[in-house]
Amino acid sequence: MRILLLILAVAVAWLILKRLAASRQNPPPRIKESTQMVRCQQCGVHLALSDAIKHQQVYFCSIEHKKQYLS
Repeated sequence: MRILLLILAVAVAWLILKRLAASRQNPPPRIKESTQMVRCQQCGVHLALSDAIKHQQVYFCSIEHKKQYLS
């Protein structure tokens, strides 16, 4: 009976240690700050404001679309 309890105690301790090690290796993902999105006036694709090309109050996804829109 004592051997059975010893085996059970070792198994429980091993499972607990395994979960602790796994939680330290894989921290929860950080939540990224939201980015303001704008719409390309030429094609309608949405992109981050930091990646957009601005002309007056209009945004574009590329220089080519800006040229197409202005011509």
